[in-house]
Amino acid sequence: MNKVFQAARQAVLLVLTFGTMLCSSIYFFGYPDMALGLLVGFIGSAIYFALLWYQLFQNIDAEPTAAVHAIMGGWVERLLTVLIIVGIASFLPGVNLAGVLIGFFVLYFLFLLWGTLYVTKRKARP
Repeated sequence: MNKVFQAARQAVLLVLTFGTMLCSSIYFFGYPDMALGLLVGFIGSAIYFALLWYQLFQNIDAEPTAAVHAIMGGWVERLLTVLIIVGIASFLPGVNLAGVLIGFFVLYFLFLLWGTLYVTKRKARP
């Protein structure tokens, strides 16, 4: 269980570090609308991750098949959360909608990169 919490903490720190660097650099290059959109997307991704983590934590002691069904069944809640955030962001002035969508997908890209690095480091060990 401790490794699971450590992995989640590392993922959140990776997303926060990358998001802060990306948003600040885009803002200073003269695109404040895009930076604000990315920030909203990163926050939405963090909320999505928190919902997924909460569902995982609720079902961690359940039977494996029941836990998988419960987590897969929670996709509606997570999708509605994403749609509400994108819907609200589309009406906010000064928020680039493309930045919001990119901000949502950066989390998935970072998880893929992080997972790939984790697996390759593990395979490199004898």
